[in-house]
Amino acid sequence: MPALLATWLEDDSFHHWAKGENEADYQKWEAYFEAHPEERYLATIGRRMIEGFSFRTIPEEKERQAAVFEKIWTQIQAEEAAKVIALKRKLRRQLWTVAASFLVLVLAGIVGVQVYEQQEIIVEADFGKRKTHWLPDSSKVILNANSTITYQRRSPYLVTLDGEAFFEVTKRQDNQPAFEVNTNDLVVKVLGTAFNVHNREQQTEVFLREGKVELLPAQNKQIEDTLIQMIPGDLVTYSTQRNIWQKSSQQAEEESISWKDGTMTFKNEQLIYVLEQMQYIYGIKIYVGKENLKQRRITIALPNENLKVALTSLQELLGKPVKKVESDSYLIQ
Repeated sequence: MPALLATWLEDDSFHHWAKGENEADYQKWEAYFEAHPEERYLATIGRRMIEGFSFRTIPEEKERQAAVFEKIWTQIQAEEAAKVIALKRKLRRQLWTVAASFLVLVLAGIVGVQVYEQQEIIVEADFGKRKTHWLPDSSKVILNANSTITYQRRSPYLVTLDGEAFFEVTKRQDNQPAFEVNTNDLVVKVLGTAFNVHNREQQTEVFLREGKVELLPAQNKQIEDTLIQMIPGDLVTYSTQRNIWQKSSQQAEEESISWKDGTMTFKNEQLIYVLEQMQYIYGIKIYVGKENLKQRRITIALPNENLKVALTSLQELLGKPVKKVESDSYLIQ
């Protein structure tokens, strides 16, 4: 027991203060504790000891009285220690709860970022409509009608194409991965250029307007011997099914990419090929009554986004009526 508290317990006036039995003694001790606030907690313990002592039958001998006070002091210390331990446990549980909540938030944030980065972006152009899309690195993609590109947020430089699109790729830095356009036939690798990719009829056609690109078959892109390098003006066609490369340098820009300006241009093409392209762009079927008419070669320009004008132009060029037989089917008689 602290010596100061033991001294107080031997002072009758302190007992009067603790029990509130004497106003003068009470005021004296209150004034003392006002001047020494750091000792009030010890006085409070002394009051508890005196209150506990008063409910017991205590011999008057000071030795016995001191022993009783010591016992009460030990009990009070044990109670206070238990309170401190309980408080620490409570604080520890609260800290673990807060830490666990914070960890959950952190993990949720990490997972959220991963899910966001792995999210697949799908850009589609409807029948009879073109669509322009800007990639995160400012590369520009113009989608022809009935075409789709897909890529993940974390790797927008790896694009998969189904249909036809014109790409204007921002020049890549040395520390950046190459930009790739993937079809079911080819992998087109570029470092910054403008080119057109046409992926229809189970083959892929690439026209390079400017810059430089490398082509690899989709099934053998690890084999260097299969790599094809293009220069501006080159037109390359490849089919996985037939495993046939066709390369020409005919400066065929007008026919290959005229669609991106709103007009499909065909020069000396067979009618059946023109009708196939119209089928892709407008989402319709056009049947031909006579078989030999399919092989007729024509030169014509058709608007991408106006089927009515396209059918009228075709009818006037052929000199044969084009009649609607169903909601999405037409017949050239």
